[in-house]
Amino acid sequence: VGSTVHTLNAMIEVVREDEYMEDFRTIFDRLDARVKEHKSRGNQDRARQLVMKVWAQIKQMNDDFWRDEYEAELNKRYGELLKQK
Repeated sequence: VGSTVHTLNAMIEVVREDEYMEDFRTIFDRLDARVKEHKSRGNQDRARQLVMKVWAQIKQMNDDFWRDEYEAELNKRYGELLKQK
């Protein structure tokens, strides 16, 4: 029973982590709204700062798969801001 419970808990943790990482994608939608707001006000630098801060957080992710996924999404959406300066 002990090993069964341990195995079930481990499987649940794996699924939870995957769900959590997938939910993290919603941050891009929220970031997109903020970036558009700053750009509409002519504040390109602030938009870039937000994107760069998110990129710094993504770089710290331990899971290579998700880090690569998020970096690709960030580049797709904000490549022009990442290339500035």
